[in-house]
Amino acid sequence: MIDIDYFKKFNDRYGHQAGDKCLTTVASVLANSAQRATDLVARYGGEEFVILLNQTTRNDAYHLAEEIRQRVEALRIENLDADLEIVTLSIGGVTVFASDDQETMNPLKLADIALYRSKEQGRNQVSWYQADIYPAATPVEKEK
Repeated sequence: MIDIDYFKKFNDRYGHQAGDKCLTTVASVLANSAQRATDLVARYGGEEFVILLNQTTRNDAYHLAEEIRQRVEALRIENLDADLEIVTLSIGGVTVFASDDQETMNPLKLADIALYRSKEQGRNQVSWYQADIYPAATPVEKEK
């Protein structure tokens, strides 16, 4: 899960046309970074995006997320309301392995927990969900 840091402030300062251009530029970086036929890049709403990487190790996914974060930072899109005065990303990820004997967990919720960890720790960084250090997530209810 990916969030553009201080995007609401960006929109307020530079206007919605500049905000749309920023969203398009970030989306292009995401799409150019996750290019396998099984990768899915989607806008999740507002200034949030989601990337689903099928059959990808945690280390490879983390490396890609960090690469994306660095690519957006390197664009040096001005945002005077942000800590570095440029557009940056906060990213939260989770690695899920399907197994018949484990409870179903909502991966978006887990990635969101990790995303907010990135924000709490100062933004412009990648955090990965780890069950041993994050609050317990609620299993998805099974259909009755």
